[in-house]
This record gives sequence, structure tokens and C-alpha cells, in this order.
Amino acid sequence: MNVVQINEGTPYPIEIRQPQKGDIVEGRIVQVKPEEIIVDIGTKTEGVIPQREWSAPFIVEKDKEPAGGDKVKVYVLDIGKGEDGLIRLSRWRAIFEEAWNFIRDAKNEEKIITVKGLRKVKGGLMVDVFGVEGFIPLSHLSLPDKPVSPWKFKDKDIQVKIVEADKRRRRIILSRRAVLEEEVQKEKERFFSELQEGAIVEGKVSGITKFGVFVDLGPVEGLIHLSELSWGRDVNPRDVVRKGQKIKAKVIEFNPEQERISLSLRQLQPDPWSTVEEKYRLGEVYEGRVTRITNFGVFVELEPGVEGVIFLRDLDWDRVDNPRKVLRENQRIKVKVLSLDASQKRMRLGRKQLLDPWDGVTELVREGDIIKVKVTKIADFGAFAEIKPGVEGLIHVSHLAKGRVKHPSECVREGDEVEVKVLEVRPESKRIRLSIRELILEKEREEKRRKEEERKEQEEKLKEDMKEIIGEEPTITMGDIMNWKKLLKSK
Repeated sequence: MNVVQINEGTPYPIEIRQPQKGDIVEGRIVQVKPEEIIVDIGTKTEGVIPQREWSAPFIVEKDKEPAGGDKVKVYVLDIGKGEDGLIRLSRWRAIFEEAWNFIRDAKNEEKIITVKGLRKVKGGLMVDVFGVEGFIPLSHLSLPDKPVSPWKFKDKDIQVKIVEADKRRRRIILSRRAVLEEEVQKEKERFFSELQEGAIVEGKVSGITKFGVFVDLGPVEGLIHLSELSWGRDVNPRDVVRKGQKIKAKVIEFNPEQERISLSLRQLQPDPWSTVEEKYRLGEVYEGRVTRITNFGVFVELEPGVEGVIFLRDLDWDRVDNPRKVLRENQRIKVKVLSLDASQKRMRLGRKQLLDPWDGVTELVREGDIIKVKVTKIADFGAFAEIKPGVEGLIHVSHLAKGRVKHPSECVREGDEVEVKVLEVRPESKRIRLSIRELILEKEREEKRRKEEERKEQEEKLKEDMKEIIGEEPTITMGDIMNWKKLLKSK
């Protein structure tokens, strides 16, 4: 703006500032006409704002009506020629140019600016940016996981960053999300700088999945893996926590670069193995739940976090090749504690010890039966033989052979399979008597019977032969039979 000195009939000069094209000056409305507004801008010549230069669609106060006496900022469009030439002005251009200077600087310096919400429009929110309208798309109004309604921001101050500024198209795109993300990132950095392994943190359950529970800790989420929810095995997360619940958890691991935090609820609870020796005794019977079935045995949970194993040999008295044919997962069974080592968190359990192998033994063997058995143990008074798993019979030393036996080892060894005769079955006293001697004697008796029957057959045949020769039935003696045989041989 040029400064011009004139006297105008006064003894001293008067400074009059002469505006130039492109200047922004403040004036006062002198008169409002149908086609133009007359403005006093402190110059010799008044300025004129054509009606089309009063407002524009992208100006916030586009509906404001001019009134005499109002102050107004204007943009000099053109300087009139001659003493009476009017200066053409623009109100909307003044507003736009002043706003654009702030917008340009804010964008170049990536500053955060404050705007005011105006109205909801399709796809987002219109806002007041230093007097001109800008647009915040719906996707830039909030963080992706925390959507909000544009109506919430009407007439409210909003901190944003400028994403796009196109002066020619008068297009201004803003982002509240960029500010929120920057704040969140700062919070994350501060959070991780203060975080330590082993620390106890508090948060809210934000999600429950099959593999664990997510906990909202503020700037970040932590994960409680299924294995860290409880001392129990195969727990349902929904049985432990519910969505929205506030909980405390222990930090067991974290990675600031990947923004990952592993948490544990289990480690805030006492280890159940610390009191296991007080609760469980050797030889006692308890009820538990089958949690896993493997090729070598079955795991049984006695309480959350306390498991024991039943090896195949302790599942049943009969040989078990496939434990899934005997038990199923989640089945409740009674077991006996066979061994316990709390320091190693090991417990051996037995199931067959609760089953009586003698049940139904009378259907398997009866007195007089001849069966095959396996010698399992040698004693001074006899040998024990397995009839079925868990059921043994005794072959007394006097029944090991036909003659006198000094020691059972003279007749049998452990592992031998022998054929015996069942002499007695007494399941009430768990006693079965077996005999090899009786089997030998029985076989001898059978052989003697067979020979006697054979002799009689020969005698009858001889009588028939002699009757044919002499014509009558002879009296036959044993000697005759023997002589007759010799005669037949000589012929």
C-alpha cells in the first residue's frame, strides 16, 4: 500500500494510504445498494464491493447480509482511474486469501490446527477452516476401530491436520484421524518406555477368540494366550472372562517394534502343584477328567493345573494296544495314585488297580478244564501261572510231575507255556489250583483204556477167524491169542 502526502488547504501534509491491487484492508460499510456495497477504506476514493464479490459458496459466513456501519475486511481487486474512480473490492476474496495463508503454512509445516464442525454431509463433515469451508471424510474422522458419528462434532472444535489443499479448486481436505494416530503413537512410545516384564497391568477385555483373550491396555492391546488363562487344560475362555470385564494381568513378554504384549492370568494365581502333596496321598483313590489320550497312556486332570498319567500297563488288566478303545476325552473316571513327585510335577495314576480281574473268572475256567497257561513265578512250594491278566493259579510242587520233585525249577521255568488241568476254582478267596500231574495221569489212564479196548477188539476178531476154521465158537485164552498171532506170522 502506497502512502501519499497531500495538503488539502492545511498548513501541514496529510498522509493518505493508497491501496494496491491484491491488498487486504479493513473498511466500514457506508451504503448498501441493490448491485453494490459502498465501503470507506480510509482513502480519498470510496471502494465498491459488487454483490457477486460479497460472498461465495465456500465461505462460512456466506449468508451474512451487509449492513451500514459494519466493519469488513476486503481484498482490492482493481484501482479506479481518475480522481472519482472507484476502487473495486471483494469481501469473499479477503476471507479466502487470509485463510489460505494460514492453510498453506499449516500444511507445509504439518501443523495441527483447530477447526469447527459445521454440518454433516454425504461422506463426511464440513468444517470452518479460518472462515472457509473444509471437508473431513468419514474415514478421517476417527480411528478405524473407534468410529464416531459426524453429528457429534457439530459446533465443536476439532483438532486436525491438512491432507490436501488445492487453492485453484478451493479444495481443503482435513484429517482428525492423523492427529489421533499421532497421539496414539506418542502414547505407545511412552507406554513401552515405562513397561517392564513381570509388571502387573490393568485393562479391559476387548475380544475373546479360540486361542486366547485380547485386553485393551489403552494405547495397545495385549494377548492372553489360552495356555496362560488358567492352570487348567483346554479351558473355554468364556468360562474365565467376559467381554468388557476389567482384569489385571502379568506382562510375560513384549516387543515395542511389533507392538506386541503377551500377558498371563495364570501366573497371578498360585501354582496348584505347591499344595499337591497336602491334597493327594499315595494309594488313595480320586476322581478326575480325561484330558489327553496318547499312544503311551492317558492324562487325567484331578484339578485345574494338576494332571497325572495312566500308562498303558496301568489302564486295564488285559493288554491295551489302543487306549481310545478303553477311555474317551472328557470322561470322568476314578484313579489311584501310584507315585507322586511334586517338585517335578509328575504323578503316576492307575485305573486297573480299581478293577477286580477275578470278576467273571468262573465263566472263563471251570474245574476239570484243560487249559494252557504261562508260568510267571517260581516258588519253593510250586509255580504260579497266569490264566488271564491279573488272575494266577498255583501248580503245587506235588502236581508238577508224576514222580517226586525236589524243586519246581526241575520241571518248569518262568515264561514256559504248559498245559494243565484245573483242579479247583475259588474266586471268593482268589484261589485256583492247577495240576500237570493229574493231566499226565489222566493221559495214562486214557492210554490204558485205549489199549484195553484194542485188546478186546483183537480177541473178538480172533474168535471170528477160528470159528470159520473149526466150525464152532472156541474157548480162547490170552495164550491162544498170542500163539495164533505167531502162527499167522509164520505163514
